[in-house]
Amino acid sequence: MSKLIISRKSEWNNSMRDVGVYLDDELIGVVGNGQTAEFSIVPGKHGLNTRMDRYGSKTLIFHVDKDENQKVELSGFKYGSWLSPLAFLIILLYYGFHQQL
Repeated sequence: MSKLIISRKSEWNNSMRDVGVYLDDELIGVVGNGQTAEFSIVPGKHGLNTRMDRYGSKTLIFHVDKDENQKVELSGFKYGSWLSPLAFLIILLYYGFHQQL
């Protein structure tokens, strides 16, 4: 049987939420922060997407042959690892200087 292997990067900004994995628009499981999950799938053409809360990914179309493994790596917002701390720093600096005036 073919396998779909989903690896999710460990990211602090989305660490408290699981990602739902949908194959052909059906929920097949969830992947936690920094985890890897394996799902047995039937050979053929499939559509894969993920959802976290109300947000979702674009559909990835792929074909898998018998006894073949398809590996996919998930990550959150491309710039989220530095954008969120930067926004926090700007807010902290703004209110820190604002109170001195």
